[in-house]
Amino acid sequence: MRDILIGDEQYSYLSGDCKKRLEQIRDVAKQSGITGNIITPLSSRKYAIYPWLGTRQLSALFFALEQKGIKCSVQPGGFIPVYLEADFDNSFGVLEQAISEIYSSEVDKHTFALPDNIQVRNKYNNFIPQELLVKQVVKDYVDVTGMKKDLSEVVKLI
Repeated sequence: MRDILIGDEQYSYLSGDCKKRLEQIRDVAKQSGITGNIITPLSSRKYAIYPWLGTRQLSALFFALEQKGIKCSVQPGGFIPVYLEADFDNSFGVLEQAISEIYSSEVDKHTFALPDNIQVRNKYNNFIPQELLVKQVVKDYVDVTGMKKDLSEVVKLI
């Protein structure tokens, strides 16, 4: 998505209105700074983190930041998570450093503190022990390897 926003490629299959809308979206993205910065200050203690990751990779970053004591919430774009919002008492630089440390260090998803009630919705959940439901979330919906690989592109922006 970031490549599309920073690029100037014209897609022949788009209608005229869609091409105009894409240009508007590209202008807004460039003016807001989200394509050139992974972190955008929203207020003195709130930051938007646009890591340009897939859903599973974004979940991994979310839990890794939480593990570092940085309170985050996942912000959706429709039904799909798009960015993280950090409520953070410290400086912008400390948040950047935390993301850089996550990228450059070993991260074990099995050490993440997951909420006790976290689970994938499934009609058979009542018959499965909670610890197995948590393991399913970690295995299927948290991708640390992909997060680190995909962060390699945007961590340069820090």
